[in-house]
Formats: sequence, C-alpha cells, structure tokens
Amino acid sequence: EIVVNSNNWLFDGIEKNSSFYFAHSYHAVLDKSITVATCNHGYNFPVFVRKKNIFASQFHPEKSHNSGLKLLENFIKNVKDNWMLKNRLIPTIILKNDLVVQSFNFTNYLPIGRIDAVVEFFNNWDVDEIIVIDIDASRDGRIIDPRLIERIAKNCFVPLAVGGGIRNEQNLKDLLSMGIEKIIINKVIFDDQNFIEKISSKCGKQFIVASLDAKLIKDDYYIFINNGKRNTGMKVKEASIMVEEKG
Repeated sequence: EIVVNSNNWLFDGIEKNSSFYFAHSYHAVLDKSITVATCNHGYNFPVFVRKKNIFASQFHPEKSHNSGLKLLENFIKNVKDNWMLKNRLIPTIILKNDLVVQSFNFTNYLPIGRIDAVVEFFNNWDVDEIIVIDIDASRDGRIIDPRLIERIAKNCFVPLAVGGGIRNEQNLKDLLSMGIEKIIINKVIFDDQNFIEKISSKCGKQFIVASLDAKLIKDDYYIFINNGKRNTGMKVKEASIMVEEKG
C-alpha cells in the first residue's frame, strides 16, 4: 500500500488503499521535493518520483492490476494532451519465446504476458505507433513469426513496426503481406551494409527503422548485436551517421 504525498494527476481515480506490486528489496534515498508517493515498510521510502519530464517508479505498474493500469492510463493521457506537439508515444514490445518480456541489460528478462493483451492495452490508450521485436529470431536463424504478426495486425489500429531476424528481401515480402508499416533491422546492418541501400531504394526510407543497441564501455557507448553479446566496435555517433547515409 502506498501513500500519495499530495494531489497528483498520476493517481487520479486510484483508491487510497490500493496495493501495488513490488519485486525489489532496495530503495533510493531521494529529495522529498521530487517524491510523489511513499510506502511504509518499517520506515517510509519513496516509491514514485518525478522531476520535470522524468518519471520513475519503484513498483511495477504493469503487474499491479487495475491500480497499475489506471496509473498508466493517466500517464499516457497526460502525455497525449500536453506533450504531443513535441513528442510521440511509441511503446516497444519485446518478445522472447513468444512472450512479452522486460529486458534488463540483455541478460535478465521479466515475463509480462501475451502479446495480444499488450497490443490491446496500447490500442485502448491511443499510442501513436507500436514496435514489436523478437529478440530470439536472429539467434535462431529465423524471422519474427509472420503468423503472429498477421494476427495482431488485424487488431492493431495504429501503425505497426516489426523486427527480428530480417536479413533479405524475401523476409520483407513475407512481413509486408501481413499489413505492417515499417520494418526494424539490427544485426543485418553490420552483416550487410548494402542492405539498407537496397531496401530503401525499392521501398523508401520511411519504411526502414534502424535499431541500435548500445553499452557503455569505459567513457563511451558502443553498438552491440546478438542480444548484447557482440561488440561491433562502432560508437553510437559513428553508427548513427552510417545508417543515415546508407538510407
């Protein structure tokens, strides 16, 4: 059970005695001026903070049933109403073993649920676009399941971008026939640097999204592929310029 320190739109419509799901035994000591809500477990500690446009939660809204969903609804609605002139809201759904997961540093994965329910949730709250990435596809030598994409595309009412194992033009044809708007590429960028040029010349630049995964090494960020296991040796700025120039 948490206590909201003051009237805050994030918690509108949530009953005072509502419970939230916690999965950690640690907490941060933070400035009271940015603390929105606290919890008492022997002593008070911050569980939700906000500073300008940065929001942070100690608990898991997505696993906190109706209370958590209401908080997410309030957040998305406020973003849509007040920030959409400058920002777009595009959630990324990560798939592993056909389940939606939350990734922690490419090593640990928290199962969230079935993709159909997650897509339905984002549909209901009017996001601008949905990204779906299968992080096992390249490793398994396949593409993201076209049948799964076809199924969710029928019930997705915003532009859909998908990625996972895409490495040739036939993969594109298989996915395009399922009703997607964009493809997302990652590993193939570094395996075949002419791939972007070939696809953009046929389909247009707006059809391709380059996904770049970065890790901090000493004092700079480097691009990694293969689920964070292989360092390409390219820095983020260098790789970003390269994919832009390729199309």
